[in-house]
Amino acid sequence: MPTLASAQELNPNNLDFGAACLIAISDDMVSPGPGVAVSWNNPTMFGPVGLGAYLNIVVPFVTPADETYWGLAISLLAGPSYMIFDNDVFALPVTAGIHYNVVGRFDNNGGFGMNIGAGASFDFLWRFAQKWHAYGRVMAAYNFGAGGEFLMFPGLGLGFSF
Repeated sequence: MPTLASAQELNPNNLDFGAACLIAISDDMVSPGPGVAVSWNNPTMFGPVGLGAYLNIVVPFVTPADETYWGLAISLLAGPSYMIFDNDVFALPVTAGIHYNVVGRFDNNGGFGMNIGAGASFDFLWRFAQKWHAYGRVMAAYNFGAGGEFLMFPGLGLGFSF
């Protein structure tokens, strides 16, 4: 019977699904919003370094000081990934890379914006079965658009290795 360690060596790809939350800090405003996260990570694809891609889809209820509206944010982080710690039950992969962000408003004023920046994702994996794990994640990014914008995506979910 294969052990948890041999399963991870044979199946280094991690595919995760879960809940995420957007916390955007820009223009003296904090915009929260709930959403979902999907990610793929293989921190050992090229030996000690691999690749990771993280997608967050957020339908935030944004409340600036003078109005309330619904919007949609799509955020993608992709780049090299590295496993900081792995004892076959708990693991700490980190991914740093390019961040791409699209935001749109669903009201009469409309509005659509795109940003590009840099970001990182810090994951905590708990492997509770041979191919299954739970994760906790904090992804953070800084967009270089007008005035800059700091985004943070804390999240929890489940994943599997293949």
